[in-house]
This record gives sequence, C-alpha cells and structure tokens, in this order.
Amino acid sequence: MKLTICILLILSTVCVYAQPTGSQRIFLQVSDEGETIHFEKNFRKNELRSNSILEYKNYVLSDLSKNKTGFSFYPENEFIHKTLMTNHHLIQIVRNEMDTMQIEILNAYNRYFLSIPFQIGIFKMYVNDGKENKWNVNTLPYKPLNTNSIVYNITPGDWSAFKVESDKTEKDYFISEQFEKQHLLAKPVLPEDDPNFRNPRRINTLRLETGDYNFDGQNDYREQKLKKPKEWNYFIYKDTSVGFVLDTILSRLNIKRFDAKTKTFEVTKNEKTKDESDQTDTYEFVFGKASLVRNKPSEDVAKSEEQKLKEENLNSTKTYISKSFKFILEKNAPAIAIPSGKGYYANKISVFDLYTNKLIYETVAVGNKLNESFGCSDSLQVADFNFDNNPDFRICNNSFAGKHTYFIYHPKRKTYIIEKTLSELNGLTFDFEQKIAKGKTERKEFMGYPSNSPHQYYMETLMFEGQSLENLTVTKTIYGSSTLVSSRCKYINQKRIFEGDTMAIKMQKNNLLIKEVGPFTFQMEYNPEDVKANSEQGAYVKVLNIFQGQRSVGHFELHGNYLSEVPHWLDSMEIADFNFDNYPDIRMYNSIKANGNYSYFFFNTDKDVQQF
Repeated sequence: MKLTICILLILSTVCVYAQPTGSQRIFLQVSDEGETIHFEKNFRKNELRSNSILEYKNYVLSDLSKNKTGFSFYPENEFIHKTLMTNHHLIQIVRNEMDTMQIEILNAYNRYFLSIPFQIGIFKMYVNDGKENKWNVNTLPYKPLNTNSIVYNITPGDWSAFKVESDKTEKDYFISEQFEKQHLLAKPVLPEDDPNFRNPRRINTLRLETGDYNFDGQNDYREQKLKKPKEWNYFIYKDTSVGFVLDTILSRLNIKRFDAKTKTFEVTKNEKTKDESDQTDTYEFVFGKASLVRNKPSEDVAKSEEQKLKEENLNSTKTYISKSFKFILEKNAPAIAIPSGKGYYANKISVFDLYTNKLIYETVAVGNKLNESFGCSDSLQVADFNFDNNPDFRICNNSFAGKHTYFIYHPKRKTYIIEKTLSELNGLTFDFEQKIAKGKTERKEFMGYPSNSPHQYYMETLMFEGQSLENLTVTKTIYGSSTLVSSRCKYINQKRIFEGDTMAIKMQKNNLLIKEVGPFTFQMEYNPEDVKANSEQGAYVKVLNIFQGQRSVGHFELHGNYLSEVPHWLDSMEIADFNFDNYPDIRMYNSIKANGNYSYFFFNTDKDVQQF
C-alpha cells in the first residue's frame, strides 16, 4: 500500500534567519494506493480547534514536535494544517499500529507543498539551508491553492535520499543539494519561459531586459533583484544544452552602463571619492569572466541632468523571439504624436512572422513614466498566456502597477487581438505547467440593492484552466456576507457560456447574418471573437458593419441580454427608407431596453460624409 501525504508549509515571506510565526502552516493530504485518507473527517464544518492526534481507518497522524500545535482544518484551504511556531517540526504516521514513518522538518520559513509516499523509517529535510537564494534563479514549482497565491512545491523525486542513515552528513538532508542532484530545479531559459518570469510574487513587479551583456554576439537577459529593485541579476547565455546561467560577478557589481563599441562596462565604486571623475571602474571580459582592466573616469557624472534626460529619451530597440514569431519593442518610436507634457513616451510593438518576415500585428503604447510603476515604459513580456501553444505578449496597462494589457494570438486571423477579460483582472497569476490563470475583478455592484446595504457590493475571483482558458470557475464574494457562490462555465471567444445555455452555443456556431440592399452590404455578427460581452448569463454583443463596395460606411456595437428581451431580438435588422431620402436605412431592436424600442441608423448622403 502506498501512502501519499501532501504537506503545505504556508509561511510568511520573512528573512532566512527569522523565526516562524503562527501565520505559517503545514497542510496535509493523505492517500494510500489511490484511496484518500480523510483525516479531515475528524473535524466538523468550519471547526477551528486543534488536535494533536488524528485517526482515519487504520492510520494515525501525530504531532510529535516539542511545541505541539496540532492539526486544524478549514474547508476553503482544502487540507488539514499544522501551525508552525518554531523552526523544528516532527510528524509521525503509523499504519496498522506497527508501520511507522517519522518526518523531521527543519528551518521551514516559507510556503511549501510536500508529497510524501509512505515508507517505514525516519526522514529528515532542511528546507532553508543557506541556499534558498538559488531558488530565485532555479525556481521551485508551485502548488496552486484556493486561498494561497504562492506555495513552493518541495516534493523530492526520490524520498529515499532524505532517509536518515548513519553514513550521511547533515548536508545530505539539504533540500537544495538533493534537488540539484535529482534535477528538480528548473534551469533558467529565455525570459518568457523562465520560472522567475511566471513566479506569481515577482511577475507583476520585476523588470526584465535583454541585451548582449558579455559582448559575445548572443543575447542575454537581466532581471531586477527581488529585494533590491535598483540592482540586477544577469543571466548569460552559454549554449543550447545549458541555456542561460546566472553570472555572479556581474550580478554583484553596480553596473552603470555597457559600451558595445569598446566591449567594456563601467561599474560604480563602493567607496566614495572627492573626485567625481574617479568614482567608476571599467571592466572587460577576459576568457569569459568580467575583469577590472583599468580605471577610467565616468562620463556620466560630467553631464548635466538635462543631457541625461535627452539620452534616456533616445530610441532603442529590443527584440524577442518565441517559436515562429519575432517581437520588436521600439522605445520612443519616432513620428508618433504624444502629449507634450514631461515624461510621456510612445513605444511601438511590432510582431513579425519569422518564416515570411511579414508584419502581422502592430500597436503603440503611450504612457507617462513619471506617473506609472517602475519599468512600465519598457514593458514587453512574451509568454503563452492563454495556454494554446502560441506565443502571446503583454504590456503595462497605462499607469496601474501590476496590471497589463494582454494580446492573444488568433490562429484563424493570423494576428493578435486584445484579451479584455485578462486585461481587466487584478493580481493575475499564471501557472504555466498546470495551465491555470487566476485573478480578481474590480468591485461590482448589485443594482437592485439600496445604496446603504452592506451586501450591495461584490467581487469575483476568476480561475481559468486548460487549453485556451476554456474552463472557467467564478467565485463571487459578497461584501458584508460570507456567501461564496462558485459556478463553472466555458470561456469561449471572450464570453462566458454557462451550462444549458443553448442560445449562447448557437451564437458561437452560427453567428453571421448578411443582407444586401441597394448599393450596401449589411453584415451582422453575433458575439464576434474579439469583442467582449459583459459577464452575466445571456449577455451578448451584436456588431454591425456596413459596406458600399469595398468601402466601410458604418460600424456599430449593441450590447444586451437575450434572457430579458423579446423573441425577435436575434434577427432584428430591418432595412427600409425610414427617413424618405431614397436610401436604405436600418433599425435594430435596442438591446439595452426590453420595451420594444428601436435604434435607427440613417445614411448621410452628404458627399463629404456618406456614412451611416
């Protein structure tokens, strides 16, 4: 029989040398050869008490720590948990009153997930063993939980490595040592695939830049340090088998600028000098290592602030390549009109098909770097954000820290469209391995409630799972109430399609109505793929495009809800000369009102206009 225990160490993010607090917990899930061992059945619903011993069938789980905090259970956390109050914890699992497994966990200062196959014996592991900083480079995988955004998965591939044996040293029980041996630490790769890039704690805050930082002709990248955002960790490309490796020398130096012409870079000295011209050293690469070769006065310190500002506004181009696409970020692109105020910029993003070198998409990001989060003006991050095996990209969303505009590749149209739902969410995180995206909406309002009602407002948590974000679970939290209403639906073409909603499914399959009257072609499209309806069941969008030959003479969007409208709303596009000018006009059932009103669209015959 095989027993799997999933232990989550839900810990606050604290210094490695700090002591654990009561907010940190170990979560347990037990199974034996596919059968779940439900220790949580020791608890009543929402019970808060702690038990030092839990029993289920022929299994006993005990807390043997010196400071016994016992085990508790909250249904929303999914697992039973043990509160951490010290840096030493000992749990014991007994099967059939004779088979015993003891697990000693030391220095657990963070949030972790641990799966334990049952084995007779004593096991020991040091979680934070002085090498935790390496996890910022070779990031551990994550375990997604409903109530915890960051949970490290420290499950070893081979548990026998942590079994206590007489010939082992303490170092053999270090998590980092064993994970390196078992190749469980992910190697850093391109920024869009690097585990750092998808770390929920870092993805919205840390800046990534690419460049040839060792002047070998290969593009490298650097990332802001977690606790020192003004400093960088440099990842240098080695070869196709190794990929990108952290350069500890470059990452330790305070580099001011790189000079590709002389293949040198300037470093600010730690010590202060009276002479400003002697405040920097110059380095170059000797046999692949950064080496101090001569002292050189800094050119920057002699320049005025006005000159520095001009240099910051100079054009620069960054290129990202992912699969068969090339993404180019052109900073401060010329010939683009921007506001005259201080700090404004306009960056052009262009996407090319690598095989044909054809431009397939182009957009301009305009913002003001004086009012937005650090690094927003350089923001271009490439990854498969909707899990459909095609590269997408995102840029900072105006001035909102941690929010982005998402551009998703559309295979049928062979171009990019804006994914409006993802772009609207706060705190959006991605688990690229499990194909899960999760974020929260802004505060919403129940329109039927009085303004002074404590239950008037609510917020939704959206969790997307699977290919193209298709499976969507919506959890609604109502302010002033503990009510949680969770519903599962399909997310297709930026629309929520709830179970049993046959009309919504019909619109996805047959959603185009075309009529030709006189010189005009009228095209009515229901729920087009690149237009977002609101989130309520029955919501829809009707998009009307009108053409005179090849020329567009009208474009209109009407939003509504077919569950509260008269039956003829779907085919409502009546064409007649409603204003008696000998040109066909249109009326459509007003989607906002369910009382029989219409919206009328007249053709303007003026020679300089000629538009509906």
